[in-house]
Amino acid sequence: MIGLLLYIASNSHFKYSFGYFRDCIQSFDTILAQWCKFLDAIIADINVLPSINLEQHIIVELDEILNISLSKGVICSVKINMDNFDKLFNINGRTYDFSIRIDEEIFDVGKSDGSGLQSNLYNAFSELNRLIMTLSLERQLEPMLIPLTHGH
Repeated sequence: MIGLLLYIASNSHFKYSFGYFRDCIQSFDTILAQWCKFLDAIIADINVLPSINLEQHIIVELDEILNISLSKGVICSVKINMDNFDKLFNINGRTYDFSIRIDEEIFDVGKSDGSGLQSNLYNAFSELNRLIMTLSLERQLEPMLIPLTHGH
């Protein structure tokens, strides 16, 4: 109900007649259906993300509305950006923009659609995981390579 009232009050042409209120309820119902599709797509993608073994939190920002903080495959927090609250009323179904941030630095941006293992969000996380594994492996090999290359 609070969302409906915010939606009605956010319209600059708000009139206090019952007909306007009825029309707003119908359009708000359509918006809620789109919001549900949006959330379903996000949940489908987030549920299949690979766990990334990293000390820092990974922040996934979705359509500049939701921020999901992940740590080692566990959701730590979910925040709604109230500064962009009006964007909630313009969501168009399952497709959404995302950005992946680590320590406030953007790692990747893209568009995803809730297709789970085939989604662009999953592919971006897989790429991040490969990069971290490669860097981790290089750090493990470094102490072994130094004696081999510098030893006599």
